[in-house]
Order: sequence, then structure tokens, then C-alpha cells
Amino acid sequence: MIVAVPSIVRDIGIDSKQGRWVQEIYALVLAALLLVNGRLADQFGQRRLFVTGVAIFAAASGLAGLADSGGVLIGARAVQGVGGAMMLPTSLSLLNANFRGERGLAFGIWARRSASQRRSVRCWAAG
Repeated sequence: MIVAVPSIVRDIGIDSKQGRWVQEIYALVLAALLLVNGRLADQFGQRRLFVTGVAIFAAASGLAGLADSGGVLIGARAVQGVGGAMMLPTSLSLLNANFRGERGLAFGIWARRSASQRRSVRCWAAG
């Protein structure tokens, strides 16, 4: 998404302010809901919340792909943040509970992937 924002801004015809919201709304919603979803995972089960998060994220991604205006795209990105906030707190605990083998390697790969996402967001925000 980060790399595609300039093309999306041109194709949909939104201004730079809305283009910023396209990127930032995901992080805002994700951060706001992380703790809540961690608690929900404890109550209803990590796997159930993770699968629900994947379904919400996938549906919102489809809506974002079909968006024909900035408002629809921003709304879809907000819903992606809801799904992402369901997946993030549960992914590491599911990895810990279900992975058999070298856990240190698995956690390292998970952390590296997470760090690369944060780095790409910082690069886009700075540029």
C-alpha cells in the first residue's frame, strides 16, 4: 500500500490531504484497538479472533481495491486497521502455541517481518 499511494492519489483523483489519511488511518485504528483485541482474544480465543481478523482485513482489502473515491478508500483502510488489530496480538501467541521446532528462529522471522513493516511506514512518512 505504501508504494502505491502516489498512483492511487492520481488514479482516484484525491488530494494530498486525503492521500495522507489513506495511509495514516490504518495505523491509528490499529494502535487504538490493539489492547482491546488482546483482551477479546483472551475471552473468545486467539484462533477465532485471528480468523475473524483475516476475514475482515480481506473484505476491507476488496473494498479498497474497488474504491472510486477518497472517502471509500479511507473507510476501507480504517476497516483494515480493525482486522489488523485482531490479527497482530494473536499471531505471536498462536505461533508460540502451535509451532513445533526451533521457536527462536520462528520468533526471529516474526520480529523481522514486523520491523520491516515499521521501517517502510517511516520511509513513506518521511518522503
